[in-house]
Amino acid sequence: MNGYTVYVSASAATSGPTGYANVKAAFDAIIAGTHQGTVTITIQSNTTEALTAVLNASGGTANYTSVYIYPTISGLSISGNFAAAPTIDLNGADNVTIDGSVNASGSTKNLNIINLNTSGLDFTSTIRFINDASGNTVKFCNLKGSSTGSTQAGTLLFSTAGSGTGNDNNTVEHNDITCTEDANRPQNSIHYMGSKSLQAQHPTPIILLVWEATQHPTSMVYRKTALRARPTTFTLTRCISEVCQLQA
Repeated sequence: MNGYTVYVSASAATSGPTGYANVKAAFDAIIAGTHQGTVTITIQSNTTEALTAVLNASGGTANYTSVYIYPTISGLSISGNFAAAPTIDLNGADNVTIDGSVNASGSTKNLNIINLNTSGLDFTSTIRFINDASGNTVKFCNLKGSSTGSTQAGTLLFSTAGSGTGNDNNTVEHNDITCTEDANRPQNSIHYMGSKSLQAQHPTPIILLVWEATQHPTSMVYRKTALRARPTTFTLTRCISEVCQLQA
């Protein structure tokens, strides 16, 4: 594979498949407009992210309608070690699907997405939705994090948005949300924040969370953080934990 762990194909501009060293490099190419239209990213071997893999909204040089990410073999990982930052950052990105099933087929969880850092700093997370990231899906993945932060951190972090409708219409389903190791359990498995400025216009942001936390989870936490309305839907399934709650 010529040292590449990730390959990108697209319906417009450079069609590929084009190889990249990691997910960040693939995202950077999409932002630069190298790959446009309907974009597919295949994870073909383990990738270690030295810097957060940030995907911005389509616009400017970026010109994509959707991004679909999946592994081609079982047991692969996208991992990083970030304090005050996520491993994957959907920064206003819409219509992104991260599907952990091999070749986007079946229901077996074959992709690990990991942040090894145990920092208590805000924004330490594994996947962050921020700045009006909407219409995204994460499914059939093992999501691992060990952040000890309690106010603005979590394995899954639904963060703030200064404009638009907020980080809504996102679906997280059929994932195992767990820790990186038994000794490093996260304070929050899921943390929803939100922005007060958007509440008057959009009082009920929609986030569907189907939580299958089966190994050493800590808690599913909803914190108001200046919100006046809780998201429309939190659906918990197979929640095996000392704490499994919506925290007002």
